[in-house]
Amino acid sequence: AALGSDTLYRAFELLVSHGEQVFNRFYYRSETGAEKFGVPMKSFCFRALGRLLAEHRPDMVISTLPLTTQLAGEYKASGRGSYTLVVAVTDTSLHGDWVTPAADAYLAPGQGTRAALIAAGIPEHAISVTGVPVGPQFYPGSPHNGRGQGLEQTRRLLILGGGLGLVPEDMSFYEKLNELPGVQTTVVCGRNQRMYNLLAGRFDNVEAVG
Repeated sequence: AALGSDTLYRAFELLVSHGEQVFNRFYYRSETGAEKFGVPMKSFCFRALGRLLAEHRPDMVISTLPLTTQLAGEYKASGRGSYTLVVAVTDTSLHGDWVTPAADAYLAPGQGTRAALIAAGIPEHAISVTGVPVGPQFYPGSPHNGRGQGLEQTRRLLILGGGLGLVPEDMSFYEKLNELPGVQTTVVCGRNQRMYNLLAGRFDNVEAVG
């Protein structure tokens, strides 16, 4: 709230919904390191971050978004913050806005992302492969994921579309998922009510949630 997150989120939603060509251009250029999105409204965001830091006085800041990585990195590099900055990469692919010289450590979701971070110049000792944080029901052995209930062959597949629910719209995709033997799929539709309505209750082995 201190960073005006609702306003920024609505602006992002408008960009990806109605400015696809512009968004894709900057996204792919940042992915190759040609340019970065950077921090929009930097002065405003710096003031807001400064208030948060003054209030909570953290020893460590963990960033889980490219935008906040750039914000926390630039703020620290300016000499205004003395915190340890940890970047928890929550994308399976890496683009430029995840990388900041001010970061002290990176948490990578997989070996591919780790290799991409190394290729971007991040020292190997600063990277830990931790996976992507998910709900406990998706962990192996959880009593909620089908295992431990006499369904040893059941596996859980989680499909995330972010808060906007940007998931595939082709129903044949979900038909194929539904036919996978021993697989239960959960699709997080976020605020995409249309996709939720299309998927909810339609398949035996594909669950839709908001």
